[in-house]
Amino acid sequence: MDALAEKLAPDVVTQELAAVERVEPELWVRADGGRYRAGRAASCLVVPAPGDRVLVAVAADGRAWVLAVLDRAREDALPLGFDGDVALRATGTVRVEGDAGVELRSKRSVGVATRLFDVRALDVRAATERFGLTGGVAHVSLESAKAVIGLVDTTLERLSTRMKRCYRFVEEIDMTRAHEIDTRADKTIHLRSKNTFVNADQLVKLEGEQIHLG
Repeated sequence: MDALAEKLAPDVVTQELAAVERVEPELWVRADGGRYRAGRAASCLVVPAPGDRVLVAVAADGRAWVLAVLDRAREDALPLGFDGDVALRATGTVRVEGDAGVELRSKRSVGVATRLFDVRALDVRAATERFGLTGGVAHVSLESAKAVIGLVDTTLERLSTRMKRCYRFVEEIDMTRAHEIDTRADKTIHLRSKNTFVNADQLVKLEGEQIHLG
């Protein structure tokens, strides 16, 4: 390699075909001109792996860079590697498609900032230890929903519900505490239990055309 450097001008760069010997702790390649410790060119996005056939640029001072990965030794996932932060910008639409799937993974966080976030899927599954949601207005339209939840604590200023039928099944305790309770029915109210207690500190009042006790 020293003899080759003497024949070349300092600013002359040659290109050679090489094979990757190892990638850690440093990238080493072997070509007909010799064995080089090479860096990965900024334009080479594919991370070289041992056994890959690559195109190497060799400078007169012995420095070398892998310009491109030509053939890969293994047919596994194609690794794209970047050093530092990466920004992908486009004046139009950026589309990521995968026939088998698309995965986003991060050791710290994944952030999405947009004016409209539209998700369309046949099945949606989410698993998390903590979930936080902050918003102004929410509109939810579901044909059918089923929820199995261990514990729910809600704090609301106002809750209004409208439904055609409501069925509640409580196995143990159903407790309601309020300043005032107003229950009205157009036709009938049935209260049935083994024991019924009605307690009032001041007044208990019953009104009706007929009152049957006993």
